[in-house]
Amino acid sequence: MAVYTLKELCLAYVVNNIHRVDSLHGLPALIGKEIFDACMEAGYFNTDEYGNWRTVLDVFVDAYAEEVLQRLNLQSKWMFLASCLDCIVPYTHIQYIDLSHCRIGNSHEILCHLGTLQLIKVIGLHYNNISIQGIKIFTSKHRRAKWGLECLEVLRLDGNPNITHECLPFLTTLPALKIICLNVKVLEQNPTLTGHLKICPQSSDFHSGIFSESKSRGHGWAAPLLNMYIQDMDEKLSKPPMFTFSKKTPNTATGRIPENNFIEKSEMKDSQNNSDTIIICDCTAKELPSTLSSHKECKSLKTLQSNSDNKFHGGNARLKRKYINDVPANTAETSSESPKVLKLDPSVLNLYI
Repeated sequence: MAVYTLKELCLAYVVNNIHRVDSLHGLPALIGKEIFDACMEAGYFNTDEYGNWRTVLDVFVDAYAEEVLQRLNLQSKWMFLASCLDCIVPYTHIQYIDLSHCRIGNSHEILCHLGTLQLIKVIGLHYNNISIQGIKIFTSKHRRAKWGLECLEVLRLDGNPNITHECLPFLTTLPALKIICLNVKVLEQNPTLTGHLKICPQSSDFHSGIFSESKSRGHGWAAPLLNMYIQDMDEKLSKPPMFTFSKKTPNTATGRIPENNFIEKSEMKDSQNNSDTIIICDCTAKELPSTLSSHKECKSLKTLQSNSDNKFHGGNARLKRKYINDVPANTAETSSESPKVLKLDPSVLNLYI
């Protein structure tokens, strides 16, 4: 017969009745993390159509803010961003987010959400085919109601060929903005639109500590949870398809390029080694933004975060996942038949070229 301590019995009681908890304010973060991990093990954060997981998650976000999730790296996870945006929206106290190579464009809902974040310090939107329309949506909340982006210090927009000098007036009004990474051609027509920001005398390597990408997907209690969501989607996408899609290639002979042409990551260069990239800022070598120091602090916590992730995945603390769209059992029997071809609208296929 197992003997449980009073603490274990109390934690188990709270976890089993987490849907009846209104607030965790006043409870130490150490105890809150144990409750969060127990809820994650019990599967309370599994996404459902009723939104019960969101109610439970909001209880932790309201009480512990950035402790739940402080940094998030979704580089090249455009499919996850497009289909699981609800899994990111609850984390309103995030301070660092990398959304590079995510095919955002100008009409993605994530632009509106980013514009409402009040504690965000670093945003990476490089290589996303964003133009002035996307910048207007991104800064609309701040321009109209002075709400959101008050703490934004670093913004990466390099690799977006449609960004022009017309976007600068919308960005230079942000109160805390210190560093913007752009393409050189943006300042060729009118270099006076930078406002209080000047062309950085230092090379882009000077700011590499801020622009470097975290190897882990995030930093915070919810980092293993987001890793699990991403793994679920990767496993679903890796399953053999039931149909064969006939993909239409662009007509390169006539020089025609699809309207939404997103360059693949393998064809891109980072801003640190790209001669077409320029940085405008208001800091010198002795006056770095506080983001750089916070980045170094987060680097020292990577080992601790990776150890916690390994501990989470090593044991039985794994979310109960249900897969949909499974391949039927009689797929092998019909494999000898000719594959079915599903015709799609070419304009839809252009989005994935």
